[in-house]
Amino acid sequence: KGGDYGKTESLYNQWADREAAKFEKEYIPEEGSTLSEGKATVAVVSIILEIQGDETNFERAGFSIAETKSVLTSIASDCRVEGGDCLNGFEVFWTPSEP
Repeated sequence: KGGDYGKTESLYNQWADREAAKFEKEYIPEEGSTLSEGKATVAVVSIILEIQGDETNFERAGFSIAETKSVLTSIASDCRVEGGDCLNGFEVFWTPSEP
């Protein structure tokens, strides 16, 4: 809804800021740097997404690999609608750890 855009943007920013506050530092690789292959890790991943519409089903994400893959596939499909113009914002946070 057109009138809800400001509220939605504000809520998205609140959630993204709250998630970002959980981290002590941000790592961004330098341009042109190469990443070396390391050993397997476990990670906690948070995705904050602002997308137009209400058809995206987020239920069951994180309960199993198959269900999480299904949710991520649904998000990817929903973001392609209207040439991607329906995706307003996207933040990904992750914390790797030893398995």
